Amino acid sequence: MEYMKASSFVKLVLATIFVMFALVSYAQSGDADFDKAEQFYSEQNFKKAVPFYRKSADAGNVLAMYALANCYYYGQGVERNVGAAVDLWLQCAEKGHAEAQNRMGACYYEGEAVEKNYDEAARWWKLSADQGNMSAQYDLGICYYNGHGVERNFEKAMELWHKSAAQGNADAIGMLKMFE
Repeated sequence: MEYMKASSFVKLVLATIFVMFALVSYAQSGDADFDKAEQFYSEQNFKKAVPFYRKSADAGNVLAMYALANCYYYGQGVERNVGAAVDLWLQCAEKGHAEAQNRMGACYYEGEAVEKNYDEAARWWKLSADQGNMSAQYDLGICYYNGHGVERNFEKAMELWHKSAAQGNADAIGMLKMFE
């Protein structure tokens, strides 16, 4: 019973830290160009959002850089350009942006705009998963299950799927149901 209480407490502390990190990241973005871009984006006025994201990204705002990458990837306000998206995601990932690291893992796993490389996919997913990204935890679990980019390890895969499922990842929940 004490283990359950401690485990719940640890989860609560980790969740609180994650929320605080997200709030600090947003507060640090605090430039007017990024704020304008976010406003236009929320109104689905992508063509107006892109120049403000670009200006903010050029000034070093990693959140703006990531948002601009997504605009390129989905063709929102700009012509779709997966290569440009991947270049921007890589810059963000190298600066420690967890979601960009997750995206780079997916790009390397699928060979999208980069050469397929399971070692690189697993490396990026590990960096993201270590920051608590539930998608990266799930995908890194797949790598461990299949032995893609890492040594095959069913226990490690299950551990990662449990972490991901605890955050509500439906794919991880499904995997756990298949094996438990």
